[in-house]
Amino acid sequence: MASDSNDVEDGAVSCAHCEETFEKREERDEHLREAHNVDPEEGGETAEKAAAADSEAAGSTGSITEETNQSPSAAEPGEAAGPAGSDDTDPDLDHDDS
Repeated sequence: MASDSNDVEDGAVSCAHCEETFEKREERDEHLREAHNVDPEEGGETAEKAAAADSEAAGSTGSITEETNQSPSAAEPGEAAGPAGSDDTDPDLDHDDS
């Protein structure tokens, strides 16, 4: 990771990856981008990691999937609400016929 802690006393800056020394921070930043594929403004992340993080964040905003009859959460015919046509139920169970 590139940081200003790698600054040398005479104003030069060094690369945290290969310890190469540069007279200006801009030269070091260019070196980091070209030689190590690191974006110094992103805290040392590689350009690919930063791009992947951006695309993952965009994809994790919550997508709604379409539920079909093939979905495991879809109710089976035997789990449907209400009695099936073959059930022997007496709707007048509350009444006493005696």
